[in-house]
Amino acid sequence: MLSIRNGKEVSPFPNIYNLRSSISQGMTIIEWSANQGEADDCLFALWYSPETSIDVTRPPDETVWLLPSQTEYRTTFQQNAPAYVTIAVRRPGNEPEYGTVHQLFLDWSTTLPFAPKDIIVLNPPLPAVDSNIDALNQNDPNITRWR
Repeated sequence: MLSIRNGKEVSPFPNIYNLRSSISQGMTIIEWSANQGEADDCLFALWYSPETSIDVTRPPDETVWLLPSQTEYRTTFQQNAPAYVTIAVRRPGNEPEYGTVHQLFLDWSTTLPFAPKDIIVLNPPLPAVDSNIDALNQNDPNITRWR
């Protein structure tokens, strides 16, 4: 299906769906799906912001090329605070065109995850102790031996 814009036939924008995020090795991974299309002159534009209202008319913070045969996309984001990512298909040019805008909240917390109280972590057993160790290190303030 084609549409006409400014007297030219152009392919419709693909739909973005399944926008999601995860964290791996300290990096936020943003992934999304898009249906295959014939739009070979488009890209995905991404904007990052701490606020929910993002001005998509400003240049995007990141772009990912849309490939007609690909349906799964991903990028990484160095995150250190809660943020919103906004994504839209964009056709570049003198007057860029945008598809439907999608947004995802990327939560961030420095609070440690919940640990159940019924888990006991045991240290591995200590190696055999030299009977002379106390005598050899009795005046060393950096060594403490627990009994």
